[in-house]
This record gives sequence, structure tokens and C-alpha cells, in this order.
Amino acid sequence: MRTFSFIIFKAHHILLSLVVISFLASACATSKKAAKTEDVSIDNAVAYKALLNGLDDRYPDYTSMASDIRLEADIDGESYRASGLIRHVRDQGVFLSVRKFGFELGRVLITQDSFYVLNRWEKEYIKEPIAIIEREYEIKGDFGLVEELLTGIPRISNYRKNERTIIDQGAHRVDVSSVHKDIDLTMWIEPDNHIRQAYYQDNLDRGIMMSYDDERKNKVVIERELRTENIEDNEIYVKLGFKNPRFNATTLPAFTIPSHYSRRMM
Repeated sequence: MRTFSFIIFKAHHILLSLVVISFLASACATSKKAAKTEDVSIDNAVAYKALLNGLDDRYPDYTSMASDIRLEADIDGESYRASGLIRHVRDQGVFLSVRKFGFELGRVLITQDSFYVLNRWEKEYIKEPIAIIEREYEIKGDFGLVEELLTGIPRISNYRKNERTIIDQGAHRVDVSSVHKDIDLTMWIEPDNHIRQAYYQDNLDRGIMMSYDDERKNKVVIERELRTENIEDNEIYVKLGFKNPRFNATTLPAFTIPSHYSRRMM
């Protein structure tokens, strides 16, 4: 079980890859495949806007959520499987506990300005400001992006007038700007406004592809897959599933660090 300590301290690769700490990262290669594309487009900007505005109706409306989770991760050739729980309080923080055989391997807390990682197996912890993510990995630490990957619904800043959507793989493919700085989005949207896939790409040509399960509870994506591309040359695949999410009845737990744990620097 010692190898699972790797997944705890790679958390800043995996809620970077669900970003920032990355638990969560289907294949960037999917966007590069020679996909079947029909020569059909929507030239009407009103129709294009209506398609994107429909995403607003999909965004979760809870204030807090708690759920059991199933986690599968493949990181640089090594595979990991675990369970756990997640708590998310909107605009405040995300708490994640990872377990194996009933034993808590570690926990992560991400807030607006900080993140904490507790490795129970190695009796170590990380305590750093979100800003260190940008300094260490050239990826902007953005709590809003962590929330977005948790809920699974991309947020867009604008669309270009007279933009078109292309029918790609049976879905509308649209290219837009994210609300997050220096990130562009490509989305494949079903006719009923469900998102099939979303590809995030930064200005350094690094990306995260998300694919989705259609089942939703309180507008939450129950299961999603993410895979990173071109981040430290490590391929990181993560499949995160929520089981029986509960809404509007949880708070973030206190993140207590045992006195005998040693601090691990990034």
C-alpha cells in the first residue's frame, strides 16, 4: 500500500490534471483524431448564442455537496484504485479524502488561497498557497477552475459574433474562450445541450480533455474522465465517480495536522 502515498502527493498533478491539485485528469488525443466531420454548420449567430446560453441551465445550483467517490488513476504507467469522499462548499473550498481497504491514505483541502495535502502513510503534509502552483508548474492556481472541473460544466467568457458551430462526431463543436485567463475551450455539445466532451488548452499548448456521463443529480456530472497532455511529460489519466451525492447539508471539515507529521516542501 506504500505506493498509494504517490497518489496523495501527486494530488497536485491529479485536482491539476479534477486542476490545481489535479485528482481529476479522456484523451487529449481525442481532439486530434481524424474525426468524422459533416459539412454542416450554423451560420446564424443567434442560434450559436442560444446553444451556448443553454449551458447556463446546466450549471449546478447547490450551495454544498457531499458524496462518496470512486477513483481510478493511471500516472506515468502506474495504476491506482481507491475510494473516498468529497465535500464541496461553493466559493469556499473542496475537501477530498482518499481511502483504500477502509484506511485513509490521505486528504486534500483546497480553499480560495491555499491547499493542504495530508499523507497518512508517510506521516507528511504539504501546506502551500495556491500561488505556488503557478510558480512551480506555470499553471495558474485558480480555485474557480477547480470548482468547474468538479461540477463538470465549463464556463465561457464570450463568443465571437457570426461564429459557427461544426457538426463533429454527431455533436456541435464550438471553440470559445474560458472565463479563466489564458485558457481556451473546445466543446462538443449534444442537441439537448448536454456536453459530451470539453477540451481545455492553455497558451503553452498543454491541455485537459474531459468526457462526461449523462446522468445528473442536482445538475452534477456523476462521472467524468480527464487526461492531461503535455504537463511535465507525464500522462495522467483520472476517472472520478460520485456515488449518492447529498446536497446543501455539509460544511468543510477542519484540516488538522498531527504534531508528529513532517512538512514536505514542493
